[in-house]
Amino acid sequence: MATTPEPGAPPGLIGRREVLAVLRAAVEGAAAGRGRVVLLTGEPGIGKTAVAAGAAEAAREVGALVLWAACWQDEGAPGYWPWVQVARRLPSATAAPGVGRSPALARLLHGAGAPAPSELESEASPEAARFQLFDELTSALLAAAEARPVVVVLDDLQWADGASLLLLGFLARRLRDARLLVVGTCRDAELEPGDRAASLLAAVAAAGTVLPLAPLTAGEVEAMMASVLGERPAPGLAAEVHRRSGGNPFFVQELARLLGGRAPAAGGLPLGVREAIAGRLERLGPDCVELLGAAAVAGPEVRPPLLARV
Repeated sequence: MATTPEPGAPPGLIGRREVLAVLRAAVEGAAAGRGRVVLLTGEPGIGKTAVAAGAAEAAREVGALVLWAACWQDEGAPGYWPWVQVARRLPSATAAPGVGRSPALARLLHGAGAPAPSELESEASPEAARFQLFDELTSALLAAAEARPVVVVLDDLQWADGASLLLLGFLARRLRDARLLVVGTCRDAELEPGDRAASLLAAVAAAGTVLPLAPLTAGEVEAMMASVLGERPAPGLAAEVHRRSGGNPFFVQELARLLGGRAPAAGGLPLGVREAIAGRLERLGPDCVELLGAAAVAGPEVRPPLLARV
């Protein structure tokens, strides 16, 4: 069970001491040549990005190069978008020989994805062109990691394209003796069972370590509220916020500001919370949303017989 950290911890890292300890050990292991992939999973607002940022800070403290990339939810992003961001940061940060000089990496650096067969030095199939890209970027990262440890952070992998996840799986198989750590965050509940992204991430998880982030305990909610408000919450207020938020750190911070008198909002909920809930409901069908609206009147827990009557 996660423990409440010492006073003064950043709000996003409250209750994450044990997870951060695992990530710090992973950073130290990578520095010693034991590279691997670590996936942080959990619902939206549970603190995956904050924990990844904490791991990145720990990596910088030991002299590691941190390459951060974020996946894009909406349309318009080029193929391999998270790896485009990684590749663009790699040459200027490390001056690794050969980076960007090949046709495959040159296209990736410009956001064009994998090269067409005609652009390679020899004729090849699209699969061979993709393999060349995977091999060249992986080799560039491993070369950079020989000079200093490298930590790659890939945020919001649930939005990554299939090719990017394939590349991640390719890289994961070459980390055993590398000074390279990959930290990914993923809203695993948003992946449909059996779809391609879920299968690819499952393969990556099987080759690495998965760290699910749990909701905050009542004591951790009180500590987070104290950090947000700058003072201990009124008696009973933390318990109410824990009940209403379910221990979700994002909801806790928003409700703390609201109930602490700092962020009044129409409808009794902060705008950020209402938008987050609306985003979850958008993934459901109209019949399910209607049923949830009726069930909400009954409180946080509803028995199946009552749902059947509704």
